[in-house]
Amino acid sequence: MGMGTWKPFALRTADSNDCSSTLSQVNATRPLPSSLDKPHPSPAQDTSKEDAIELEPIQAASSAPNSPTISHNEKPSPPSLSQVEVGGGELAPEEGRTRMETILVVGALASALFLAALDITIVTVAIPTITQEFHSTAGYTWIGSAYMLASAAMAPMWGKVSDIWGRKPIMLIAVGIFWVGSLLCAMSRNMGMLIASRAVQGLGGGGIIILVNICISDLFSMRKRGFYFGIMGIVWVAASVGPVVGGAFTSEVTWRWCFWVNLPISGIGMFLLAFVLKLHNPRTPMKQGLGAVDWLGSLTVVGATLMILLALEFGGVIHPWGSPMVVCLIVFGFIMAILFVVVEWKIAKYPIIPIRLFGVRSNLASIGTSALQGFVFISGSYYLPLYLQSVLGASPLESGLYILPYAASSSLVSALSGLLIKKTGKYLPPIISGMVFMTLGFGLFIDLEPTANWPKIILYQLIAGSGVGPNFQSPLIALQTMVEPRDMASATATYGFVRQLCTAVSIVIGGVVFQNRMQAQYPQLVSELGPEIANFLSGANAASSVGLVAQLPDAQRRIAQQAYFDSLRTMYIMYTAFSAVGLIVSCFIGSRKLSKDHQEHKTGLDSLRAARVGPRSTSQVQARRTLSADMERGNGGPSRPCGNDGNPGEKGKKGKFFNKPAFFFDYCCLSSLVAMASAVSAASLQQVNNFGANTSGARMYIYVPDQAARNPPIIVAIHYCTGTAQASYNDSPYARLADRHGFIVIYPESPYSGGCWDVSSPASSPATLTHNGGANSNPIANMVAYTISQDKAAASRVFVTGTSSSGAMITNVLAATYPNLFKAANAYAGVPAGCFHTDTTAGRNSTCANGQEIHPQDVWAQTALKIYPGYTGPPTQDSHHPRFGG
Repeated sequence: MGMGTWKPFALRTADSNDCSSTLSQVNATRPLPSSLDKPHPSPAQDTSKEDAIELEPIQAASSAPNSPTISHNEKPSPPSLSQVEVGGGELAPEEGRTRMETILVVGALASALFLAALDITIVTVAIPTITQEFHSTAGYTWIGSAYMLASAAMAPMWGKVSDIWGRKPIMLIAVGIFWVGSLLCAMSRNMGMLIASRAVQGLGGGGIIILVNICISDLFSMRKRGFYFGIMGIVWVAASVGPVVGGAFTSEVTWRWCFWVNLPISGIGMFLLAFVLKLHNPRTPMKQGLGAVDWLGSLTVVGATLMILLALEFGGVIHPWGSPMVVCLIVFGFIMAILFVVVEWKIAKYPIIPIRLFGVRSNLASIGTSALQGFVFISGSYYLPLYLQSVLGASPLESGLYILPYAASSSLVSALSGLLIKKTGKYLPPIISGMVFMTLGFGLFIDLEPTANWPKIILYQLIAGSGVGPNFQSPLIALQTMVEPRDMASATATYGFVRQLCTAVSIVIGGVVFQNRMQAQYPQLVSELGPEIANFLSGANAASSVGLVAQLPDAQRRIAQQAYFDSLRTMYIMYTAFSAVGLIVSCFIGSRKLSKDHQEHKTGLDSLRAARVGPRSTSQVQARRTLSADMERGNGGPSRPCGNDGNPGEKGKKGKFFNKPAFFFDYCCLSSLVAMASAVSAASLQQVNNFGANTSGARMYIYVPDQAARNPPIIVAIHYCTGTAQASYNDSPYARLADRHGFIVIYPESPYSGGCWDVSSPASSPATLTHNGGANSNPIANMVAYTISQDKAAASRVFVTGTSSSGAMITNVLAATYPNLFKAANAYAGVPAGCFHTDTTAGRNSTCANGQEIHPQDVWAQTALKIYPGYTGPPTQDSHHPRFGG
């Protein structure tokens, strides 16, 4: 358009679909601002054909609804935002900000994202201190999980909610919720309150993570947003310092500063956003907005996400993978996921995840590439330190420093790829080259050695990090270029949601592969290291037994390190395969030349209705894209007919809508999450490692009620032969009684394959029938001493009980070997301590087993005295089966 007066016009660009979709409408009855009645200089045009725009005068209609988007070209000396309003569309925010305003708004968004990402890991090193202060081991699982569950489960909702009420108010609400959650965490007085507060914090943090990307998309053109997405990628990598920051706060001040620090930073960020985040505000009435929310879709996706993630949290840790709890969570989680798809496809009027997003091959490829990149990326952050600690003997702090090449290269290349996209307008080369380098880098991890080869370690990390960096946000740009403006927020939320799920699944799958490989090496470890050390290094125990490896003699240490190395190598073969699949998937992403022009998405119900209804008369502004338009499409597939709403491939069916004032559903979901966290904290069994000497490899589990008594008593509940700690926990009443009376229950678990206890070794090393002799009695005693120290339990009120022959016999053994520790014992069946003695560990004494070793009480008393020579204190009050005397 050359010089002349402004008049109603349509933006038209030919599309391979040859379909029309409304971009804007001019209301002719509204007088134009005086500044627009005057001749205007011709805007600076891009000479490339990709940016050619065809303007076509049309007749304006006053009765047509507002359109969701307005396309802008850069114009010199634009009027102020308060002056310009054409067809209900304000001047693009990118054109109305000073450089300082841009710095402030991007800085505020980056600070909010940094805190939301930081709080995922900042408390990890503080958890032992927190659980000790609150006398509850529930924190080992739920302090971190509550944040992740709330963040992931509610992620899909934030995009559509911001479509209804606008980006700015919803962003401020998300930051406000995070601020309140942080305050509650810092002020928590017990574990239940802290877990519930972490859920609130996660709800706000998840919203921040999603909305930052949406706001960047609304603020900047396709060409420029790659650079700012690169900055946000740097923020994500920088947030990996969480454990270091949390450790410093915990050791130097208090763990509560992990949460106090959020208040001033997020408060300042919220203040800045309130003034400098200038985006369209539709001022949607509350009642109408609530009626437009997809409540049924929200309910089903929250339910599906919670069930699946809870199954991953429980599986192999709190409950076996084959337990009814885990199986039911997985089955019903997938059923809810199927229901969610049906709701979004057939019922929802304004779906939170429109199914049409997945009808385009390029969209599927973009989401799939991001999901696989996240799946592989997290393994570097999570399992490289395990290699450095278990194989190379590095400390936790050293391992954090040694993976700096991985973090630094990821950050640097993320920023450089953003600059490249901004300069060239092409996003596909960084995506594909990134996947190539990521596959190469993780493939090279397979070539790492069981000894320290630092040139390899550093170089391979640099290659892998260089591949990871470009694909933090580049696939999101690819996705946004292919979706309609009305779906931009939903697509961005879907992108973040899928990525979070894949990250959580990756950690679990990597752990399962590692554990299975360690378990497969168990027979070899038994032959080379003996059964006791092999038990430490097998299966689920391996990851928590890293500290033991460094304490072994040189020859045994090398064997153990080789076992860890082989298992980690197998795991990285798997991650390399997933990365290769991601590389293949990335090749199906469509290519478009990014335009410097900017489209501001208009939020609010009018925009949602206009986007859903589509064009209905020739008086509306029509638009169609061409190959010479602002973006160049590639791999788009054949043309498709337009449906009744003017959108490709849709039939314009009138959707049904669950239109009831049921917004309490989401309040119920959040309340259920909080209640679930609190309930689990009062009814979950937690494994404890590093409680002291444990040469036999016995496993220790503890149950601490949410309302533990001050200086609580301890009951040690020992399972029967062939039993487990979990079975003892499920079958005995002690956990329920602990909730009522406030005592602590310890559930030891036999390290032997048959599940029986060693009650026979009197003189061998280790010897269970000797005070501090090792074998099975010593680790149980060490666990009791550890609990007394960590939970401030009453040392004068420790009770042990066991059932069946093996459980009852080890109960009597404990009463004899540690009378200074156990004040009372109750054995249901079994024989007195020392009756079953043999010269082997867990051996069988047939004379005793057949009831033929019968002695007077004083003989059994002398036997007990010999087990702890020199002890002169009071004996343990021991009540056991009377058949065998004593």
